[in-house]
Amino acid sequence: MLEWGDQAKLNGMLALESIDTGGLNPFAQKGLELLANGVPTPVLEDALQRELDAYERNHMAAARIWQQAGGYAPTFGILGAVLGLIEVTRHILEPAELGQGIAVA
Repeated sequence: MLEWGDQAKLNGMLALESIDTGGLNPFAQKGLELLANGVPTPVLEDALQRELDAYERNHMAAARIWQQAGGYAPTFGILGAVLGLIEVTRHILEPAELGQGIAVA
């Protein structure tokens, strides 16, 4: 970014158009493009802030899915234990088959 600033100081803002943006992330590419196009600072800040807000909303939605999945995990564990104990009690008189129910539990 310091190089970009130096280029803009020496050669003007149009020098930013010649920068190879292939290795940059999309956020930096958008900021550099807006800057090179001479967009006023408040508009540039607003556009990038909106981009950050959308990114955050997207990732928070994904985090909520995993948070809910974590809430269901203990229920599945208890369900497995109960089913295993039911299997154990079904075969209480057959010691050779108790291992399968204990494994499920």
